[in-house]
Amino acid sequence: MIDSDRIVTSETERSDIQEGDSHQVHSIPDFASPTAPITSDASKAPPSLAERNRQLTMRLRDAERALADEQKHHQQTQTRLWNREQEVGKLRREKVQATNELDRFIHHSQVFTHLTDEQIIQEATQLRCDVRDFTLQRVRSDKHLQISQDLCKFMSNYLKISQDDVRNYLQPPQLRPSVVQAFLWAFLHGEVFHRYAWLAPEAAKAMLDTRSFLYPLTTHASEAVSEGQRKFHMWRANTSTLLLNIVNLDIQRTHDMWRDFSEEKAGYICQYLGPLLLPKNDLEDQLADSGIHDLDIRQKPLSLQRRRHGGTDRPKGAE
Repeated sequence: MIDSDRIVTSETERSDIQEGDSHQVHSIPDFASPTAPITSDASKAPPSLAERNRQLTMRLRDAERALADEQKHHQQTQTRLWNREQEVGKLRREKVQATNELDRFIHHSQVFTHLTDEQIIQEATQLRCDVRDFTLQRVRSDKHLQISQDLCKFMSNYLKISQDDVRNYLQPPQLRPSVVQAFLWAFLHGEVFHRYAWLAPEAAKAMLDTRSFLYPLTTHASEAVSEGQRKFHMWRANTSTLLLNIVNLDIQRTHDMWRDFSEEKAGYICQYLGPLLLPKNDLEDQLADSGIHDLDIRQKPLSLQRRRHGGTDRPKGAE
């Protein structure tokens, strides 16, 4: 007798086995399907040596052509730059020529007028550059330069420091140009600004004597100091303008006077500063042209002095 429960169990197990087989069959990818991806080891193979060489050769040729084009463009740029520099140089020369002609016209046809603050700043800046360039180009850089006692005494009179301090400052080569710059500024202040050197000697002496007489009077009464000093500066500025207008009536004589003054002071300075300067042909003329005359005693120190006369921002210690 066959057990019905066992038969049912066997049927159930058979059904489960068939379902499992069915799942296993469906889980295997169908390689015969046209949509199935096909991989091949041949597609992953690297290019041949000849192909790689051909590709590198092509890239090298492209790089060489690009380099040649860049070099050609660079050469064209350099040519254009050179042409522009020539044009700029020509324009600068024309500007200098036009400026000189304009200056001559102004000196012959117009009277001197008060300068604006911007003009004064520009001329003071140029004067500072001239002094700096002269010292940087001409001052010696020897480490063991002999500093004479006469030189120390001469410079100390203008710098208002001891002779030993002058010697100590002049010994290091890196400080020497700065010391000479300070000396030149002090010399200009003492011999040009303070003494009205742009005037004829007799007029300068009269102006200096009158100023020395009037200035102490503005400091006596404390309540009137400000007003007195204002009037003093106005008198000095107006008188300076009047004297300069008279001087400009005979421009040739005035030019000769200024030139003689520059050469005289240049020779005086060279007696002491000569050992500090590099040798050059006709040292006195070089100093007159580069150190004193080109500092434009005729205009720049005058402009600064007139600004000082007409303003209230006077240097400490100045009369």
